[in-house]
Amino acid sequence: MCPLRLAPGRPARGNGDRRYICAKGPGLPGCGGVAILADTLEGFIVEAILHRLDSPALAAALGGAGAPSELLDPVRVEAETSSRELEHLAAAYGQREITWTEFLAARKPIEARIETAKRTLTRYSRASAVEPYVGASSTLRELWPELPLSRQRAIVAALLDRALVGRAVPGRTTFDESRVEPVWRV
Repeated sequence: MCPLRLAPGRPARGNGDRRYICAKGPGLPGCGGVAILADTLEGFIVEAILHRLDSPALAAALGGAGAPSELLDPVRVEAETSSRELEHLAAAYGQREITWTEFLAARKPIEARIETAKRTLTRYSRASAVEPYVGASSTLRELWPELPLSRQRAIVAALLDRALVGRAVPGRTTFDESRVEPVWRV
């Protein structure tokens, strides 16, 4: 199975249909042997997400995941404060007030605080993208065609880490959902 990230598809050879390819070449780690039509795969992924939204496992995993603003405010403040500290640290090094060794020693814990805060904020923002639809996929199904692409992507990214796609059976020309294995974030 090749881990194909949902990214812009390439045109097929003759008819112009978009497809996802496990690209092989310089700087590309792919196998070069897996391709799948983009429209069919995207439709399958949307259906899988709608099914996932109604699963008890997702409801349990997201239980309380959408943190109220008062809980996230200190995390945002921590990220902003640490970012300013990093800027001041860089300025101090630039003005030769501290040595390179001191800069490196001070930078690591500041960057760790920034990364932790960003991970926390990302986790809660992803959960908030799907929270209104957990257990109510029919609502999302009706809204999906009118949602902006950015909103559709946010919903997909909140639930799906990647899709693993296996090789096609030679001679089979129809979509084979057994080739696709969604890897869920939650």
